[in-house]
Amino acid sequence: MRLGYIFTDFPSEMKNGSTYVLKCLSFVLIDQKFGAMIFDTGSPSDNANLVFQLKKYFDLNCEDIKFVFNTHVHPDHIGGNRLFTNARIIFSRNDFNFSEEMANVAFSGGNMLEFLHRRCPGYKNSFDEFEARSTVNYIKNYWSREAIGFNQTVSFIEDSPDIPEFISIIPTFGHTFYHYAFEISCKDKKLYISGDAVSNRFILKEENNDRMFEPHMDFEQYFKSLDYFRKINNLIIPGHDRPFYPQTSVSIRKNRFNLDDL
Repeated sequence: MRLGYIFTDFPSEMKNGSTYVLKCLSFVLIDQKFGAMIFDTGSPSDNANLVFQLKKYFDLNCEDIKFVFNTHVHPDHIGGNRLFTNARIIFSRNDFNFSEEMANVAFSGGNMLEFLHRRCPGYKNSFDEFEARSTVNYIKNYWSREAIGFNQTVSFIEDSPDIPEFISIIPTFGHTFYHYAFEISCKDKKLYISGDAVSNRFILKEENNDRMFEPHMDFEQYFKSLDYFRKINNLIIPGHDRPFYPQTSVSIRKNRFNLDDL
């Protein structure tokens, strides 16, 4: 089994008018029996870089990917889904349905801030008019059924899809209401693709109040998911940082590695 990761860049506007670049992690796994698969597909504005790194680090073309797994359906995690036309794309139906509700508000000109404050308890203190406008812009620029992969083969997590036996799907709700992580088990090794349940290695080290800077739909559920990862002694693959070991925060800096390297 060969493993590795790719970063793509997602430009985001700040309140002061400047732009920062969010690094979006896509995790690649190549199994002898099931073939190549990718977990989260990164930034929608950096597809060319995703394709380039797939070839550079793994000698893969987009058509070689057999499975796409999404932790959640935010644009910076599904941005390359449409590229993988031979893959089965697996994500949460419930997460998609809520995102469709948000998209309907955005495209109909509805009040996004009112909608998010009414529906998402975690957004009441972390979302204001600026964040609501940014959300509408992201939706209008990046959201569509085609973008997430409905023109391809889709399977929903809620339907218990047939997936490789070494992959377990773990509910890690909070960042979105229906966020999921993936446990990879092989031989005596385990690793966890956490998505934005653990977005970076420092989240596990901080007190709850210090974590409030990140927007999450439900903070109570989010902290429960964090507590789950705090008990893990194995490699964590976060949404926006290098894979790391939670006890030491030491990261894996090689883009490509094998199970025996862990």
